[in-house]
Amino acid sequence: MFLVDLSAAELPEGLSANVVKAQKNYQDDLADSRTDLEKEINKRKAKFVKAYKKLEKSMFNKGQVKGIKLVQQRLKQLEQGNEGDLFGGENKSALSVDDLPEGAQALEQNYDNDIASLLAEQQEVALSALADFTKAMQGECKRLMKKRLIDQAEDLQEFIDAMQEPQVDSKLASIAAMAACLNTPVLSVDPNLKWTGEPASRNDLLFIWEHAKAANVIVDKKGRALMQCVLTQRDDGKINEQGILEVKKGAFLAEQCNQAILHACKQSGELSVQAIINPAHDNQRGPARIISFSQNGSLRNFSLCQEGANLRFRLRTPLTDTNGCSPEVQMGDIPIGKESHVLVTYKNGQLEWWINGQHGKTDAVKGDFSNWDAQHLVLGDEYQDSRYWAGTMRGVRIHARASNAEQAETAYKRFLRSSK
Repeated sequence: MFLVDLSAAELPEGLSANVVKAQKNYQDDLADSRTDLEKEINKRKAKFVKAYKKLEKSMFNKGQVKGIKLVQQRLKQLEQGNEGDLFGGENKSALSVDDLPEGAQALEQNYDNDIASLLAEQQEVALSALADFTKAMQGECKRLMKKRLIDQAEDLQEFIDAMQEPQVDSKLASIAAMAACLNTPVLSVDPNLKWTGEPASRNDLLFIWEHAKAANVIVDKKGRALMQCVLTQRDDGKINEQGILEVKKGAFLAEQCNQAILHACKQSGELSVQAIINPAHDNQRGPARIISFSQNGSLRNFSLCQEGANLRFRLRTPLTDTNGCSPEVQMGDIPIGKESHVLVTYKNGQLEWWINGQHGKTDAVKGDFSNWDAQHLVLGDEYQDSRYWAGTMRGVRIHARASNAEQAETAYKRFLRSSK
């Protein structure tokens, strides 16, 4: 995975020469690492083509008729430097790697692994460069504060915060997409990559769904992909032209995340749930489930809900019953017909929330997550027993850690920038 090149973003004015130099070094490091990566991938491609030619010759010599035409078609694609319609194209009759003979499948898998390894190495270089650039900016921020240049320091701190959770470039979100950008065909990448919560992800992220056009990839602390979050549509749930979820009498399931959420949250005893939501009306009843990690109307681990115009949160602990209703926390009303940013977090008997930057908290919820059990992550409804929510949703994130006021402010500013 590549980090988005934030080094070209506009820095606040009046910064020291050290920061300007650090930005240039960061740009140069990213450019050099991409150039090196392209060279290495092209070398792997040449070996890949050579191996396919050897396989074709071997099949002819052994009289293996079955699959020879597919191997020839695949070889032709590779020699032309594009994926074509046979594999991964828009042709409705496109074939997959499983249609290839066994020897070809092995070549494809080895090539995928080679590219994955190269991307992981590149990501480590990029993260190291980012750390150096961030360190220089943090030093500059301290210098500005000593000179009481508070406005400049705040602007720079916002820039620093934006870089701490760099977005993965959607064009390079998977090995297949990365290779396509470089005219290096890679046949397939499994979008349902299994991840159970180990190894730990960066920032303890367990689920992310920004919108349908984003990468929605969870990475480990070295930037290597752990899982691409995908949603399964149910009933009348749909994704609009902007890539935003729309639900009325429908929902979206994220089944591949269930085990990771359960494992990591039981270990940490902490939770953060974040979303950008736009309720369609204030006649939501049930309460209606916006984001629910649950089984049915009376069994859950947590649920973000809406009753009327009021946002509510249910959290299961040994002291709040299996429905998380003792108590059900009422967090306040939310605007109807416009997007709002919501962040709910829990740690050590303290439930806090921010609705469009406005803070609330309660110590009425006590206990850990030791009684959590297997549930289903659903956006817009319950898994069983209809509790439909009506509205649009994007920017969903679930972490196995609590968020503090500074992180909440950063997330809210990110929402404001994305809404412009």
